[in-house]
Amino acid sequence: MQKIVDIVSKKTSKSFSVDDNLIDNHIIDSIDFISIIAEIEQVFDIEIDFLELDPKQITTIKGLWEIVKNELE
Repeated sequence: MQKIVDIVSKKTSKSFSVDDNLIDNHIIDSIDFISIIAEIEQVFDIEIDFLELDPKQITTIKGLWEIVKNELE
């Protein structure tokens, strides 16, 4: 999970927790979000399928980590 925190931290100077909704709480904007997803896919060598995901899940660090873990299994 720390890798995802590090990726998000590079995009914002605002503080956040792993449970914060990064978009709704204005921690990142939509362009940053796309960049973060692309970097996560590259770092973990996965492809995230947005059609099968709950939108609320993909906007938190914890949710993103769960997606990454599932893709790596």
